[in-house]
Amino acid sequence: MANTGFLTRNQDGSYHGKISTLTLDAPIIMTPIERVSERAPDFRVTSGEAEVGAGWIQTNKMTNAPSITITLDTPELPRRMHATLEQAPGQNDPNVFVLIWNRPGTLR
Repeated sequence: MANTGFLTRNQDGSYHGKISTLTLDAPIIMTPIERVSERAPDFRVTSGEAEVGAGWIQTNKMTNAPSITITLDTPELPRRMHATLEQAPGQNDPNVFVLIWNRPGTLR
């Protein structure tokens, strides 16, 4: 697990920030969308004009705190990237969130 970015929650429920890895440094926006089914995402993730992923509101099983699980997929990535958006620890601003990369198969 690694911190791959910070996002800020806006009054309209969207999140703006940046994802940074060794090979990727891009702005992202998470926009809330209307769910069309139980399994549909709660957010659309975009970078510029490109849709690069989706997010689902979850409850963290360890802390019982709300979080957003995110799946990102772009041609630059060797495979789909999974991440979790959680409140940034140690931040005084409740609208600042950290994006934590999760390698598939590891527990969070």
